[in-house]
Amino acid sequence: MRTVVGWFFVTVGAACLLAGAAVAALLGPDDRARSDPQPLDTRSSVLVTAAGLLSWSGPTVQVEATLPDDRPVFVGLGNEVDVSDYSRRVDALVVEAIELPFVLDAVEVDAGRSRPVSPDRLDWWLASVQGDGAATLGVQLPSAPSQLVVAALDRGDLRGLEVTAAYELDGGFGVGVGVAALGVGLVLFGVITRRRRPDDGGRRRRRRDNDPVIGDAGSAQPGQGSSGRSPAPGHRAVRLAEGVVAGLALVGLTAGCTVPLPVDEQPVKTAVAQDDADEVVARWAERRAEAVRTLDPAPLAEVEAGATLAVEEGALAVARRLITPGSQETDQDLRLRRVVAPRLSSYPLWFIAVVDDGQRELAKVQVYRRAQAAGPWQLVSTTEVLPSTQLPDVALDDTGAFEPVDPADAKGLPAAPQEIADGYAALLDDLEARGDELVLVDSFVEQMRAVATNLDSLDGVRLRQSWRAQPVRWVARTSDGGALVFATMARDDRYRITSGTAAAWPEGSAQSAFLAGRGDTSAVLRFRHQVLLYVPPTGGGQARALGQYGGVVSTTGR
Repeated sequence: MRTVVGWFFVTVGAACLLAGAAVAALLGPDDRARSDPQPLDTRSSVLVTAAGLLSWSGPTVQVEATLPDDRPVFVGLGNEVDVSDYSRRVDALVVEAIELPFVLDAVEVDAGRSRPVSPDRLDWWLASVQGDGAATLGVQLPSAPSQLVVAALDRGDLRGLEVTAAYELDGGFGVGVGVAALGVGLVLFGVITRRRRPDDGGRRRRRRDNDPVIGDAGSAQPGQGSSGRSPAPGHRAVRLAEGVVAGLALVGLTAGCTVPLPVDEQPVKTAVAQDDADEVVARWAERRAEAVRTLDPAPLAEVEAGATLAVEEGALAVARRLITPGSQETDQDLRLRRVVAPRLSSYPLWFIAVVDDGQRELAKVQVYRRAQAAGPWQLVSTTEVLPSTQLPDVALDDTGAFEPVDPADAKGLPAAPQEIADGYAALLDDLEARGDELVLVDSFVEQMRAVATNLDSLDGVRLRQSWRAQPVRWVARTSDGGALVFATMARDDRYRITSGTAAAWPEGSAQSAFLAGRGDTSAVLRFRHQVLLYVPPTGGGQARALGQYGGVVSTTGR
């Protein structure tokens, strides 16, 4: 048995010795392993490491990229969520394997198009550098999955590219030496264990039993046990080896090394940081002020999309028809109150912002979306909420982010968010509906019914109105187990106007802008209303609207 144990320690010790010596030799006294320049000549405009390739966090890496003729080069490290979306849309040279000390295995991936945006214009890099002819990036690998990107900033290819890398492990040389010394100790311990003679315990016990009693333990002489004999030489050697092993292990553990750890299994990121959200909202407010001042929707196309942009374009079209140029109000007092964002594993990214409108004394509850990593943040949903309306808190995890709810998922809710939105549209569509266990006839429903009744009662005017809910995309869980649903309702107003009738359309309305002065005609005005619905948890009551924002988006007729 002692032989087996001894060989075990010898084997483990030898492995530690070899591994420690290899690490110490690789890193050197400066704790850094360097590679020779690796030529990576390619016709692609981007070099990127494959998803999951950088699988360890903690160590510091240094990557230098050089291009001939002093061409501008970019090196950046980004979250895998961002980089994978950016790189999958472009022709790229993908590094699929790294063999230490540093040999790259790369393949060409043809996506059929060049990169849409230069990487130095993107704001989501964890770290990045650029330079003429060469750029060197030094960065500590994060715990979240990440990818490295090299690109030419002149939009050319990467012919003549060379990459040099250095891998720095703080305290790694000391650990290598410590592990090698630990290996020496284990080998020594194993050798001593194998050579130690077996103790004849029976004969020793008999001799102790027959020895005359010299005294008790308290009278033992210095250096002797209670039997009066010194420890055997074999025992002293074993204890010495054990002390050596323990001491060397302590050296290895206290060497101050940055221990590499596996990265998180799932690529994920919080959609936006607070500072970035501040910039996004400020940029939107600036473009909106310019659009209102000029009555031109062009500035909004950069910062809005979807139904929100369509409603704003319609409002500006109404203003151009009804307002004397230069007479419109352009003052605005918009202040970001709060931002909450989900943790997402893929694009599109989105977040919720609450913006106080001091000029109009209300709040705007908005959703901003980034459809692609190379695209801008755009406002895609906005609702206006009165100051007296209490907004429910969004449920946040320990990272300060929330988990989005699938619009088709009814878990914890009386129905799925899409079903709730469809039910709410049905209430708007039927003037006689009283609501049901899912949705409430609230103030917005009553307001829209009153508008429809008033328009249909005008002399010479007949109105047929219809409502339907569009697909729901943005849902957030509230702290009480309910949900906030950002729904968009499509409304069609179909008019039949008797010939010679001068209808008294409401002042400042879309009808007065597009239908005034038209007789014996049929026309369709199409509206979009973005509605913020609060859905209580199961058993908590009916869904109701907390706010809305809408307007005309198009018109047809003769």
